Amino acid sequence: MRLRQWPWFLLHPSLFGAAYVALFVFFHVSALSSAEPRLGEDAALVAQTISARYGGELHALARALVVFGALYGALLGLVASALNFVRARWIDACPLSAHGRWLRGALVVVVLHAGTLLVYIAKIPAVFAPSLYARAGALRTLQVLVTDVLGVSGSAALSLALALFIGLGSRAFALVRIKPRVPGALAISLLAVLVVLTATRPSADPVAKFIASARAQQTTNQPMNVLVIGVDSLRADRINPRVAKNLANLAAQGTQFTHAYVSIARTFPSWVSILTGKYPHHHGLRSMFASRSEREGVRGALPSLLEREGYRTAVVSDYAGDIFSHIDLGFVQRDVPRFTLRELARQRVVESALLALPVIHSDTGRRWFPEVRGLNTTADPDMLSDDAIFAVRRMEKIPFFLTVFYSTPHFPYAAPNPYYKKFT
Repeated sequence: MRLRQWPWFLLHPSLFGAAYVALFVFFHVSALSSAEPRLGEDAALVAQTISARYGGELHALARALVVFGALYGALLGLVASALNFVRARWIDACPLSAHGRWLRGALVVVVLHAGTLLVYIAKIPAVFAPSLYARAGALRTLQVLVTDVLGVSGSAALSLALALFIGLGSRAFALVRIKPRVPGALAISLLAVLVVLTATRPSADPVAKFIASARAQQTTNQPMNVLVIGVDSLRADRINPRVAKNLANLAAQGTQFTHAYVSIARTFPSWVSILTGKYPHHHGLRSMFASRSEREGVRGALPSLLEREGYRTAVVSDYAGDIFSHIDLGFVQRDVPRFTLRELARQRVVESALLALPVIHSDTGRRWFPEVRGLNTTADPDMLSDDAIFAVRRMEKIPFFLTVFYSTPHFPYAAPNPYYKKFT
């Protein structure tokens, strides 16, 4: 009997979940071709160069993604196992066979995985648009249904209800009033599923905290902390309570310059002008592709001056802030992407693992795969704000100069939920 049952032990929901998600991730990563239109007319040559220089590294990254997907699937399997345990312990009068329990657990894993994907389709639709919306037909209808009808909460509720129904059965809801231990068990299972479906972040009001800190420094004659908030492609007249409530509140408590005009409408020379107080024809940068001599010729940037005075200087940004990796303006700490050929190739591999996105696009996932920060389709202002708050806490005991640069309004306008409905 034991010999006949051991294969089903190997198909425990956690093992099934690990294999299920890992195989999907492996399929998508393996199907990735470097020779594609986005590489330009010389796609084959670029692909050959990437393979020769970084082939081994990219294969190692792909394997790490598969392992990460397996861990994610195993977590889904643990939730399915918990539901199986609750049903067998407190609900089922006639327990299912090992085959039946495995099948039920496998279905819960599939539903939970599909549910997390639905949540992220609604949360960051730009990531899935090429594989769903752009293909028209039923796939486009699916994305519109998820993003514009169900939304994040609706997708989570639907998948949660279906997982509980499969995992616990309809009798569970009738037994809630009969068996006093069932509600607690259901609550524990519900909590476990919610942990998988949604990720909570600590709420904070960095604007109010920063203003209070600045006023305290004024009264004690301490050196003033400086926070520069930049937003790429944000028009000045959009800083109003309807669009940007926190920024509008901050502006109302200070001085607004409503007639400040950019000299060159490009990110690189504009930031150098802001931080040096010089026009482009004085500091020397006039394009996005400055030469080394032009970059090395920039002198007297504010971060470098403050760093000499004992300030901690840092810049934090997502994809549009890669310019800070190409020039030394005096930022000692630079948490910004770097768009080299190597990094772009790595980003493409990470971007292909769509089915593991719910865990890759998280604080833990970004620690494993920092390439996510450079993706223009996953520019999440909440995550960047968390990074900025972490930088403030890391430097708050000494005077600091911190620049935070947001990219979400920039092309390709990949705003996450709920902003894409309002503005894109």
